[in-house]
Amino acid sequence: MEREAGGLAFRDLQGFNMALLGKQYWNFMHNPESLAARVFKARYFPETSFFEATRGGGASYTWSGIWQAKESLKRGYRWVVGDGKSINVGTDAWIRGKSGHYIEEQYVNSVSGLKVCDLFISGTKDWDVTKVYNLFSSSDASCILAIPVPKHQFHDRIIWNHSVNGIYSAKTGYKFWHQQFSTCKQLEISKDWLLQVLTSESYEKLAHIATVLWGIWTTRNLKVWEDKLLTTQMAMQMSVLHVKQWRDSQQLKLVRDNACGRISEVTVATWKPPEEGRLKINVDAHIIAGCHWFSCGLILRNHAGNFIRAQVGKLAGNIPVVKAEAT
Repeated sequence: MEREAGGLAFRDLQGFNMALLGKQYWNFMHNPESLAARVFKARYFPETSFFEATRGGGASYTWSGIWQAKESLKRGYRWVVGDGKSINVGTDAWIRGKSGHYIEEQYVNSVSGLKVCDLFISGTKDWDVTKVYNLFSSSDASCILAIPVPKHQFHDRIIWNHSVNGIYSAKTGYKFWHQQFSTCKQLEISKDWLLQVLTSESYEKLAHIATVLWGIWTTRNLKVWEDKLLTTQMAMQMSVLHVKQWRDSQQLKLVRDNACGRISEVTVATWKPPEEGRLKINVDAHIIAGCHWFSCGLILRNHAGNFIRAQVGKLAGNIPVVKAEAT
């Protein structure tokens, strides 16, 4: 509501709330010995740092809000190299002079677990030029070697990218939130485009789109629930592989008639609904040659073809498809 109408002139209360929670988040990072920081650490992340903390189950409303602010605003800060002992090379934003401040995605797994101090010549605070060029792309390596490293014993520190002095404020956090919100608006446009595609493209292309979306969702879940990071390239490769396996399983197969030596085609059966008032379960199994496991799935529908429930599972064993479906 506008000030003239008696309001506080906040255009976005959610953004303002997130900016204030971000201030608490900033205080936790820079004052870990404060009473509030120690209380939350003891309760929610006793064995890890604040940067690695997860929301966890049964979290309070306050901690859930601070954790959400952490996840939303972490794109707005970067590390400044001091002793290099606190900065994770693959997952932290620390490369000065590069947009985004992260290393290229295809190099993340190869430097897993490395700290920035591991890139120094042993016993010094000078960059190991050969090691840096061996581990990173030439563009990232150039940016890394241009980062000044203090010779005195300074700890690594975090600065806020969206202020002149590098210190977070609710005002700059609110502006940053709105920049992210404008990106969400672009995603709304993408959603409209996707809905249009889903109603106009061929069945095969829809299968590709659905599998890629599944790959994105799976990658997100691996990061959120198992803290496993897959690069964009790895996620796409996984999706392409599943599309190929699906296409292979859907192709018509030629089966030789052992008795007459004739070749016949096995066609894909069409779904037949059950009688009214009854439900029908369809089961399918997927086997990959050479693997000692198989996956199976089932779907439950009513007489009108409406979806009721579905379930998928992965089981150990190397058995024929017919037995797998019976399992």
